[in-house]
Amino acid sequence: MDVRPFEGKDSADIVELWNISMYADKVSPEQFRFRVELQPDYDQGLCLVAEDQGELVGFAFGVPVGETCCINAMFVEASHRKKGVGTKLLQTLENAAKKRGAKKVVFSGGPRYLFPGVDWAAYPGALEFFSKNGYREVHRESVAMSRSLMDYKTPTDVVELEKQLLKQGYTFQQLDEEHVLPLLRFLEKEFHPWDNDARITLESNLMNLDYFVIALKAGEIVGYCQIASDGLIEHFGPFGVSANLRSKGIGAVIFHKCLRLMQTKGAKNAWFLWGGGRNYTFYTRHGMKEMRRFAIMSKELK
Repeated sequence: MDVRPFEGKDSADIVELWNISMYADKVSPEQFRFRVELQPDYDQGLCLVAEDQGELVGFAFGVPVGETCCINAMFVEASHRKKGVGTKLLQTLENAAKKRGAKKVVFSGGPRYLFPGVDWAAYPGALEFFSKNGYREVHRESVAMSRSLMDYKTPTDVVELEKQLLKQGYTFQQLDEEHVLPLLRFLEKEFHPWDNDARITLESNLMNLDYFVIALKAGEIVGYCQIASDGLIEHFGPFGVSANLRSKGIGAVIFHKCLRLMQTKGAKNAWFLWGGGRNYTFYTRHGMKEMRRFAIMSKELK
């Protein structure tokens, strides 16, 4: 069994193997291209396949983020598990990351991630595998959430809240040409690297700015949310409000405006892959339900 760098000729087979091995996180060829091959920080030495007598049996993909290597995806075909394939893939990835200056490897989402950590319910044995290979569990607060939009109506209390905020000088609107650069500056200052998500969405929809909702006060952007950062219209987020203006209800208003925007685009559901922590109660209060929970795993490189 050999581990080698991924090559373009492997793409179709890896996508097929991915969708068999990662049943809860299937990808299309287009999504694989976007999230792996077109990754801005793609490094061939951190994108690996395991091959057994010419047959592809495993895959691991890491993305460098400063001195950390984030494992965005890793799997081994079921009949080859518990035979050392996963360990060899992981060790090869760790060694490559260390040579590139990484001091830590995490199984947690880096740029263009597909999931924020280990879903131990979907993939039994994954936590044990990483623990045996020296990883420690950081937390289990990361969740994927969703809600139906089939019968969605803006709650009455949110309608009244918006009226109050309008009287206080706040305004809410979809993005327009005037506010493209102010939005990017706002995100770079307060929510970096979410400005990269915004750029990707804007570049992919040059004729259309209305995938964003913004909140303004005295002409300045103080909050925003967006959809379709990866082209999927039901994908909600990122979403945020200026730190000094939270707890005023601005987030609730733009959250629900974003849900209405998704409805107008034909979305029947709203979902996101990574939330939790202090935001968990906000989302549950506004109708989102937990669908999956993930463990973040981390290992210091020596």
